[in-house]
Amino acid sequence: MLHEICHYDHGPHDETFYDLVDQVKKEGNELLIMAKGNSTVMKSLRPREAAAMAAERRLRADPWCAWLIWSDYCNP
Repeated sequence: MLHEICHYDHGPHDETFYDLVDQVKKEGNELLIMAKGNSTVMKSLRPREAAAMAAERRLRADPWCAWLIWSDYCNP
């Protein structure tokens, strides 16, 4: 999901795009770490941010899910 969201900011699959994906993932991981230590952070997230975090948790819980989404995207 983060991959697709990053396309709103930068369209082509180039180095800039993948740098953005890496940056967003890093920031998301930092938010997750903070959220696990402080439930107040979770309550302060906007619905879009909370949904993105939930999607990340689902993808991490089931690695096949991430692979299926990626393979569908790459092979329409």
